[in-house]
Amino acid sequence: MNLGTIFTRHARYRADHLAVVFGDQRLTWSELNKRINRLCNALMGLGVQRGDKIATILPNCLELLEVYWAAAKTGAVVVPMSTMLMPNAMKSLLEDSDSVVLFTTSAFVQDVDSIRAELSRIKTNGFILTDRSGVPGYDNYEHLTSGAADTEPEGIELSDSDQFNIMYSSGTTGMPKGIVHTHSIRVMYGACFASSFRITPESVTMHAGAIVFNGAFVDLMPTIFQGATYVLLKEFEPVSYIETVHREKVTHVILVPAQIVAILDAPNFSPEKLASLEMGHQGGDPGQFRGFGTGCPFPPDSIPRWDIRHRKWKPLIISSYPCLSCSSGCSFQATRCLSVSQGPRSSLRSWHPSLPIWG
Repeated sequence: MNLGTIFTRHARYRADHLAVVFGDQRLTWSELNKRINRLCNALMGLGVQRGDKIATILPNCLELLEVYWAAAKTGAVVVPMSTMLMPNAMKSLLEDSDSVVLFTTSAFVQDVDSIRAELSRIKTNGFILTDRSGVPGYDNYEHLTSGAADTEPEGIELSDSDQFNIMYSSGTTGMPKGIVHTHSIRVMYGACFASSFRITPESVTMHAGAIVFNGAFVDLMPTIFQGATYVLLKEFEPVSYIETVHREKVTHVILVPAQIVAILDAPNFSPEKLASLEMGHQGGDPGQFRGFGTGCPFPPDSIPRWDIRHRKWKPLIISSYPCLSCSSGCSFQATRCLSVSQGPRSSLRSWHPSLPIWG
């Protein structure tokens, strides 16, 4: 079960279907697969082999997605790291993970240079910038991939149990822990969540949070699995978020309550602009707020505004609590009163209690 073969299949059977949108970059499955193959072959040219660790310190960008899927095709293990890390934390995780390649941007050159001498495993030519060229000691992403073949890599055999990624915990209860997810686990994320969220090949998923955290894979994997369209935002901003939902006809989103409140308060909020939404997914600790299980509950003064406005905005709301320290699975709740198949309720207090639907 090689996760990377999903892209090969979509490139063959859904070649012209829109795969990913990031800013003004729009790639079909065929175009995306070719870019992934170029990076895959370039990494193999650097000597990256099955089981080698590839680290990233990147904001949301197209290159980050490509690193994920190129690692899947080569059998390498991707290690996404937060852009909020301080140099000592970078060094600790890079060393702990045995990373041999690091993808980052020019914004982090000073931090990386300050610990470079202590990074024992990263290859001399393994420091790669996605946004600049000509920086001493760093290769450029486009330069690295431009000369590589866009054909499928050959001679790679992977099994279900091969590692795909290592996600590090925040370290709030001690040292950060590296949680391993295999190809099999990530494919099951795709299959199970696509079924739970009713994501189809014609769905359009949008994500505004950082995709270096495990929660991002809850909507990323089913979108990839189904060959649907993934709209990735650089960051969340409520006005442009609403406009993007309307323009791209987005069907599935993942948000935290603070973002939902910001959307409701946005000057351009309109149920008509959000009419394409079929599901809103928010992650957090279930049980803190009835009807929305969440670890970051709605501010009390937002409840009257939500009560008034939710009557015309009725996507299915699914609550989940992603368990990073576990290899798989989340607990889910679906709020009945916001199902697209049911009418609005008269007040927030009349919401039906959330029901477990999977996990």
